[in-house]
Amino acid sequence: MIKHFFPTYKAPSSHTRGLLARAYKQKVEPLLSSYIESMATYSDESDDDQNMEEAPKPLPLAGINPNNSSVTVDKIIGLISQQYPKLKLPETMKKKAAIALYHQYIMPPPVGGYPTEPFREPSPKVPVHYHHHACCCGLALVHGKQSQIVELALSVTTKLAS
Repeated sequence: MIKHFFPTYKAPSSHTRGLLARAYKQKVEPLLSSYIESMATYSDESDDDQNMEEAPKPLPLAGINPNNSSVTVDKIIGLISQQYPKLKLPETMKKKAAIALYHQYIMPPPVGGYPTEPFREPSPKVPVHYHHHACCCGLALVHGKQSQIVELALSVTTKLAS
């Protein structure tokens, strides 16, 4: 870093790290300290910081599940940058990292977790582990669709008999 500000500076190979640190403090630090102080006063005076102190407007998040395949990383980053415009986000990231940022800045994850398939109807099939416990009529009563299963069982038995 000393060479950046003083291109003609050449540190002898016998110098230790302590000597280089001392040279940095003597030559470079005074140049940087004035710049850092001016930037600190400039950032304190900016109006944009006041906007970030106010609570951001709530987003319409009804039905958004970041784990859904239709929700892309760009959409998640867009939501975060819309709420926190001064937050510096990387241009590319994996979906798992984007979801973690979503939970950190936008909305914490639900207590019970996200449902795996929230809008799907239950399967009309009878689970296999019930098959050996009951006859056709018992299966119909277990599943609640007696007429359909009885008709199916009758059609299967007539086909087997013929």
